[in-house]
Parts: sequence; structure tokens; C-alpha cells
Amino acid sequence: MTAEQRSEPTPGPWNVQGAAEFDGEGYGQPDIAPFRIIGNGWVLASVIGDVSDINAEANARLIAAAPETAAQRDRLEVANVELLDALTKAVGLCSYCDGTGKAYTHEDEMAVGCSPGQSEIPCAACEEPRAVLAKHGDQS
Repeated sequence: MTAEQRSEPTPGPWNVQGAAEFDGEGYGQPDIAPFRIIGNGWVLASVIGDVSDINAEANARLIAAAPETAAQRDRLEVANVELLDALTKAVGLCSYCDGTGKAYTHEDEMAVGCSPGQSEIPCAACEEPRAVLAKHGDQS
């Protein structure tokens, strides 16, 4: 199947219908597949198992949650990009290291700038946000 042939999933919400709710029409047999996933008026799937099988019902509920799960994933992807952008801007404005990510020790205290006898260290104020950006910053 090519990308052009793929169709969009049935819009949510999707609901679980138990065997007791079957109307005798449509597809699925209550004794073999006691739970159906209904979306937009259509039977989307049947979950095979015993009526008393709590795993079958849990699986059906998990499948039925797919539209909401996908929508939440999409919202989180957008928020992640926005947060990483804001974090990138924030570390660039760090007042302790002037956005360089480097600070210098002077008598066991962090100070901006370097003079003879001082040691370069990672900026304590923005070291952790920079590590997050190094790990997750490139979202392309």
C-alpha cells in the first residue's frame, strides 16, 4: 500500500461494546469475540476472548483509546518543539555565563570572565538545560 492509498483512521471517539449490547447485526460473534470497537457508527474491530476474560476487555478499551491517544501525542509533539525553542532562547540569555555555557572559578565561586589562574567550568546555572538540549534539541 502506498502513502497515497492510505486512508485516515476513523475519527473518534471509539467505544467498546460488550456482548450483552450486540444487536445481532453486523459482524462479530459474542461467544468468540465478546467485545467490539465501535467508531462513527461502524464496527471497527472485534476482540477475541472469553466474555469473562478481563484481558480481552482491557485490550478492547486500549484499542478504543487510540484516537484520544494519537491526539494527545500530536499535542505533546507541538508542545515539545515550543518548549525546546524556549529553552534554547533561555540558555542563550544566561546571565551567569553570558550565554556561552562556560564559567570560571575564582576562590571556589563562579564568576563570569577569565583571568590568569582561573579554571573554566560548565556554567552551573545552565548546564542542565544545555544537557537536555544536547539530548533532545534537534527535533527535525
